[in-house]
Amino acid sequence: MKYLVCVDGSDNADKAFQRVKEIFQKTQDELYVMIAHSTGDAEKSEQELSILKNYAKICLDNGFNSKMVAAPIPPSGVGAAICEKITELQIDTVVCGRRGLNTIQRLFAGSVSRYVMENATCNVLIVKS
Repeated sequence: MKYLVCVDGSDNADKAFQRVKEIFQKTQDELYVMIAHSTGDAEKSEQELSILKNYAKICLDNGFNSKMVAAPIPPSGVGAAICEKITELQIDTVVCGRRGLNTIQRLFAGSVSRYVMENATCNVLIVKS
């Protein structure tokens, strides 16, 4: 089984990663840890790649068959970047955190987890905050 977990340095993303650790089968599964990174801000992009390196160490320490994925954020947004990787990597299950936005916040800020849930070509596990 191929899992893709989406991280961004937030507590919610960390909870999603922890959930994957609970269900991951070391001998059979493949884990892709993805961060969508900024392309216009070098300092922010460097911070995001540092987050990915921290997850790479955790995966190595746990003996996971894992790969790190950094994808630039397209004009269509983070959700679209995630869905593109799902298709490209032939992912079976994507796991992402949920920020817990209220209705008004979702209206203005959008919801990556909702976009992924509605557009992914695989199973979606959303870990609530």
